[in-house]
Amino acid sequence: MCGGKVQSRLTQPEDAGDSEDVPTLFRNPSGRRSVSPKRSILNRLSPVPTARTAPNSPNHQTPDYAERRSPSAVPSALFQPQEDIDESSAGLEWIMPPSLAALGQTAAISCSERYALLDKREKLMRIGINKESDISKARATKGCCPDMCPERERYMREEQRRVHIYEMLPNTDSHPQINHRIAVKDYSRSSADQEEPLPLELRPTHVLTRTMEYLCNNIMDIGRDGSWADWYDFLWSRTRAIRKDITQQHLCSPEAAGLVERCVRFHIYCSARLVEENSMTFDPKINNDNLTKCLQTLKEMYTDMLKRGVVCESEAEFRAYFVLMNLNEGDTLREVQQLRAEVRNSQQIEFALSAYAALSEKNYVKFFKLIELTTFLNACILHRYFNQIRSDALKVILKAYGAPKGHASLPCRRLFSMLHFEDEAEGLAFLQHFGISRDSSMALSRESFIEPESALPFRRSPRLVERKLTTSLGEAVYGEALPAKSLIEPTSSFDEKGYFIGIIKPPKADPGETSELAKERHLLHLPPPEQIPRVVKDCTKLVINEELDKEVLIIVKESIEEERQSFEDSKIQLQLIILEVVAALSKEVALEALTEARNEKSAQEEAERQWLTMKLCREYIKDLIERVQEDECRAVATEVYREAQQEALERQRTKCANAVGKQLMYTHVVSLVEEIAKEVYKSDVIDRQAALDTAERDTQTILSRRWFEQWSAVYRKRTHIKKAMITFPGAPPILPLKRSKDFKLMRNTLQINKRSRLALLPPQSLSDELELSVHQRHLTLMVSNAPLNMSRVLTTALDGDTNDSDFMKLLLLHPEGSTAEGEQLTNWLTNKLSRGSVCEESPATVHGKLLSHYTVTIENQIGAISRRFGVCIRSCPTLSQSSSLKPSLFGANMALALLPFAEDPDSNYWRAFRKQLRLFLQSKPVIPAIPLLLLSPFTLPKETIQHEAGVYELLEQKLISHVRVDRLDNTIDYHHELPRGIEWLVNNRPKLPDVTLTELKSLLESFLTGSFYAKVYQDLASRQRRDVVHMDVQDLIGYFNETLGRLEELLCDPELACISWPVYEQKTGCLSTEECHYLLCERMRLPEFIQHECDDWQHTCADIKHYLDTVAVLYHAKSRYDWISSQHSGLPALYARVNSLLKQTESLFASRCERQFHKPPLLQPLRQNSPWLHIIVACVELLTSTINPLVFAMHKPYDHIEFAASLPIADSEVSYVETMTAAMQLALEETDDSSIDMKGSVHTSTSGAANTDVCEELNASRQFEEFLIAQLEGAGGATDESIVKELTRPKDDSSDSHSDLSSFILKECDDSKAFEMFLNDSLLET
Repeated sequence: MCGGKVQSRLTQPEDAGDSEDVPTLFRNPSGRRSVSPKRSILNRLSPVPTARTAPNSPNHQTPDYAERRSPSAVPSALFQPQEDIDESSAGLEWIMPPSLAALGQTAAISCSERYALLDKREKLMRIGINKESDISKARATKGCCPDMCPERERYMREEQRRVHIYEMLPNTDSHPQINHRIAVKDYSRSSADQEEPLPLELRPTHVLTRTMEYLCNNIMDIGRDGSWADWYDFLWSRTRAIRKDITQQHLCSPEAAGLVERCVRFHIYCSARLVEENSMTFDPKINNDNLTKCLQTLKEMYTDMLKRGVVCESEAEFRAYFVLMNLNEGDTLREVQQLRAEVRNSQQIEFALSAYAALSEKNYVKFFKLIELTTFLNACILHRYFNQIRSDALKVILKAYGAPKGHASLPCRRLFSMLHFEDEAEGLAFLQHFGISRDSSMALSRESFIEPESALPFRRSPRLVERKLTTSLGEAVYGEALPAKSLIEPTSSFDEKGYFIGIIKPPKADPGETSELAKERHLLHLPPPEQIPRVVKDCTKLVINEELDKEVLIIVKESIEEERQSFEDSKIQLQLIILEVVAALSKEVALEALTEARNEKSAQEEAERQWLTMKLCREYIKDLIERVQEDECRAVATEVYREAQQEALERQRTKCANAVGKQLMYTHVVSLVEEIAKEVYKSDVIDRQAALDTAERDTQTILSRRWFEQWSAVYRKRTHIKKAMITFPGAPPILPLKRSKDFKLMRNTLQINKRSRLALLPPQSLSDELELSVHQRHLTLMVSNAPLNMSRVLTTALDGDTNDSDFMKLLLLHPEGSTAEGEQLTNWLTNKLSRGSVCEESPATVHGKLLSHYTVTIENQIGAISRRFGVCIRSCPTLSQSSSLKPSLFGANMALALLPFAEDPDSNYWRAFRKQLRLFLQSKPVIPAIPLLLLSPFTLPKETIQHEAGVYELLEQKLISHVRVDRLDNTIDYHHELPRGIEWLVNNRPKLPDVTLTELKSLLESFLTGSFYAKVYQDLASRQRRDVVHMDVQDLIGYFNETLGRLEELLCDPELACISWPVYEQKTGCLSTEECHYLLCERMRLPEFIQHECDDWQHTCADIKHYLDTVAVLYHAKSRYDWISSQHSGLPALYARVNSLLKQTESLFASRCERQFHKPPLLQPLRQNSPWLHIIVACVELLTSTINPLVFAMHKPYDHIEFAASLPIADSEVSYVETMTAAMQLALEETDDSSIDMKGSVHTSTSGAANTDVCEELNASRQFEEFLIAQLEGAGGATDESIVKELTRPKDDSSDSHSDLSSFILKECDDSKAFEMFLNDSLLET
């Protein structure tokens, strides 16, 4: 009781299996054992129960003392720790706060009052807990919450209206009230400011198991269409809360692994069943992330338990799930080989390897057979590969069965059966996605297959996957037969009157019995706890608890009375002791303290005199040694430098000799190779050419013979027809047939003349011919309306093409609101140019409609893949009066315009069309000019149409490069001419513009590296060699802003705004000139540095802090563009970095002053000693980190970049010696200490280099060398050696005497290495 604090150990009852038994806290006020020996065994066997049922529960009972008490007479035993608990039980060391007893004196009726009281209890608990600072001794927190949801969270969620529909009491929709019997703990995301969870907030393993049983029994099977959102959200958050409790308690047991396994089964089922739900209901990516985390947790649990000799029965099943999740990964087989033999040879792993082989070999038949034979969960997890295996199967079928030149087909129903589609609609959508016609049979043509840019959405598989679920979903997730339905009765910390009667629940102790407890059980002839029936245990506990309540109340009253009496007696005795003893003792202690103080003072003065004498001697000896060492080092270094220079000269001579020998050998080898090549060319190429000429002549002879035979057959046929027409009469005789002499009807034939007869066929033959004609017209119409085979058109157009452009973007201009004939032509043209499925994110804000966007593979004659060509077609209706730029038209390299249909086009018609055409061409940048194909429904001459449409003016203004006019009056006839027009457009497409797209962040860093970092660090190295301070901060900021201005001139060039690039549909994220101007002039430009009038170090640090705050305002400023990040994680690093630089500057300045002066006072740096370059570089790197790395900028090639001008030249340079002298004078002025002789205390040196520390010079040399090498490597990796080329360009004559920066860098590296070797040797000698 001394000091007002009591330490106690909290334990739980030994029967850990009973979830209703929780520990209690009571105290022994006198600090000694007040319980009689007869009750000691009962006190150990059955502590006072504190877990009470909810007030609305039928099992709720209130103790007698709780009914009789008043608010001011709350038993303090409920709020005080017990001091005589067994020390062998491991628990949490807890110090009871004195204000905890006040909780039970307030009645809490409403939900908000109870939540506030429980929140206060939690805060008081955290005050009393002593955390273990040594991590090696720290133990994991053990949960003791007996409910599915902690009591405080239940009241908190009801107060905050976060009650889920599955936990709500009936008829409480307007004001949701939580049902305490079925409430389950919700998941809360961890954060940095979140407190460590208390034991009473964490559920132990058996409570987590009961919670999972409740979810599988009562919630799993109630999901229905229309309510999947509530169902999935509830189960996802509750299962994740279970996993969080397991993680926070560091549970690793078969029971904990079983809970995570059920979470895995739940996520596997959702991945296949909810795949068609919208993103607000179900997100497949988040579900897969949780599934992967669960499987990773299981892998770690299996490994940890195997080290302890514990093996889980279902390990093979979930190891197989992990393999099935990563069938496309390369190291899957390696991980399988690392498994132990029992798991590796199991049936589940063998099935997973079979699926891996089928998917990697594209064996779709074996893959779907495995799906039919496997279990429900295996089928669900393999559902994610259906689109992949079906697309691979389609490629294999087209490659295997497709004829190179002929035409073959496959019935669609057979294809749908082979690929196991659910219905015909799903199969037709699959074929439509890849650009294949949706008829009754599929044409096996490789040219018809395309690769769309957008992915095919997943669909459910009720017949192939979901029908395998033969049990309830809860049983499938649980993994075995579900136990009987039961609920955990919730506990309550309040009685029926609302008074707090709960306690603080510590972590559960080890369930093992102590030796003393075992002896007492043996003496009482009690059986072990596991052999006692639960009913007997419950009855025994109830009786013991009732008796203990009464006994505790009596003992507490007696103890309080004894303590009060003993306290009064001790107060009287204490006063007597103070009067008699303390006075005498104080005199003796004062005399002894005075004597000791005098002795210590004299000894201290003597020690200080000796220490001062020794220090002066050591400094004088050190000074002499340093001077001698300096002379010896200089002599040795000179000799070593001469030897190194001679060795370098010998190496250079050897290198030159080797280079000359290699050059001679190369010249000789080249001459020999040329002679051999000429001989081989003469023997092989010329002879082969002669053989080819002979074969060509033979082939021409064979072809001539073949064509002559065909011509002869046609000639004979035409001669026969001509003779038949001559002999056939023009009309039958005028006389009746009966009176005609030549009338002879024989076998349904009529004799017309002597050489010909007329056959009389039945009427049925005529109808057959008419029907055949109708079918022929229908087939012709279908062929003319079918989508255009762009692969065949491009194969013909790109034969011998030398243009470097590998894409085509066609803009289709068609009128709106025209006549019925015009609408028919527009629809026909749109259908011809539409192919495959397209997906546009924001069609409301994009001009026009995207008809096609895919990539075709163009093969040569032997079938090898030679070129991939992108196709993009966008239709553009009539524009408004505005001619502003439309971003969706960027990248177009050809155009096709359809003239509006009119009966009699007049001047108004042509004037309106010219206006629309001009607006259309001005809606995109004018560079490059594109070819134009005009489709005219009129019979006017092409020259007239070109003149009336004003194409000559457009050619002069370079809005178009070529023009062609085709007549479109009949879609069936023009069906064969449209591919010719597309070929003409492709052949006349413009070349790619002479611009480059580079990541904005990479471009900015590389430009600053070449034009800012390299020069300022070069200047810093030069200043360090001359022992001069950094460049002035104003000059650095001005030079950096000038560099940004040069980059702005490059990116904001007006010529770039006139280039139609890049292609809008490729989603490259290219910035406009306005956005580049905002970045370089507003976001990245450094503000002006405001200096204080004083130059001392305190004001300098304050100015630097104010400048960093100004930069932070720029960093925090919210941008109007989304490509500038809003994260603020770099500011703490900036402040820490600058603070470290300032401390390093202080330490370096102090070391310099200590070497410079014999006994200097406490000196601080001046403003000139600040590391201005490093501070400015830190600010620049902070502002650069806010730029999104996925954003690009368009600019001219790097050979057009001009770097910034040379560094500004300062009027005067300040050396470190001058700053140290100024700092010493400033310190003398402040302290008025004239005993320090400035002239005698300064070390003299024979050279200026002696003022700089050898170690400091060595570090500076290494840093500068590492910086130059890193900048060269980083620039080369970022822009593919373009930055290195820029670094090697010649500089101005006024900047340096070297020819280029590259040679200077190499020379600096060599000098730095030589200087480093010299300094290392000098240090070793000294």
